[in-house]
Amino acid sequence: MVPDIEVYALANGISPLLAGELDLGEAAVIQLALDLPGATVVLDDLKARRVARRSSIPMTGSLGVLLHAKRRGKLDSVAQGVERIRHHGGWLANDVVERVLALAGESPFGP
Repeated sequence: MVPDIEVYALANGISPLLAGELDLGEAAVIQLALDLPGATVVLDDLKARRVARRSSIPMTGSLGVLLHAKRRGKLDSVAQGVERIRHHGGWLANDVVERVLALAGESPFGP
């Protein structure tokens, strides 16, 4: 188990409204956040982020997780994390990557 990450089961399943609007994974994440007020969710999918925003659920994305990990000393390079995500087929907008790298004190060409 990774420190600072908690695993929960959905007590009452996923709302049919969420299940009808989102993919199962995103719907489950948002349902869990609704069941656990104050939880911050990790979402990259734009539609899921809109639903979370409408529900006032605190959220971050993959890049936010990388930035948080670097700030806590758990990660040396956000740029390397970005490269790994992209290498495995993840799509990240260049302008967002550049902003996060700047916040991390990194250039797009290395730490």
